[in-house]
Amino acid sequence: AALEAGCDSCHVAPHADPKKATLSLKTNQPGLCYSCHTAFSNQGLHPALEAVSCTECHNPHASAYAKLAKTNVTALCATCHDKEPSGRHIMAGKLSSTHPVSGAYNPLKPGTGFSCVACHNPHQSANPRLLTTPRLVGPDRCDACHLKVNAAALP
Repeated sequence: AALEAGCDSCHVAPHADPKKATLSLKTNQPGLCYSCHTAFSNQGLHPALEAVSCTECHNPHASAYAKLAKTNVTALCATCHDKEPSGRHIMAGKLSSTHPVSGAYNPLKPGTGFSCVACHNPHQSANPRLLTTPRLVGPDRCDACHLKVNAAALP
C-alpha cells in the first residue's frame, strides 16, 4: 500500500505550501493513484472515476474494510446508487421483485459474502453496466449463479 512506499510516494515534501494544513499531493487524482494502480485503462471506466476522486470511496492510509474502502461495499455503492440496495435492478422483468445485494451466499466466489462486487466491477469493465462477466448480460443472467449450486443452497 501507499504507506509502505512512504509518504513521499504520494505527497510532496512536507508542508510544501505552508498555508495548507495538510500535505500537498504530487499530482491530482486519479492520475496519482494510477501511478501505482496501473491495471486501469480508459476502456469501460466507471463514470464516477471521472467525476469524483478515488478518495471518495477509498482511504489511502488505512481502513477496516477490504481494498481500503471507507465502508462495506454495499453501503459504499449506495451512496450514489441509492435505489439499487433493494435488489430490484437485478430482478427487473422476473417473477420476484427483489434479490439480496448483501450478506447472502456468493456462488461466483465461494467463501465470500454477496455484495455489489459479486456482479459488478466498481472501477471498470468491458461489459455493460460494469458487469464482471458477459454471462451476467441478457435474459439468462440468473443461470450464472443459480445453476452453479444445488436447489437447496440457493433460492
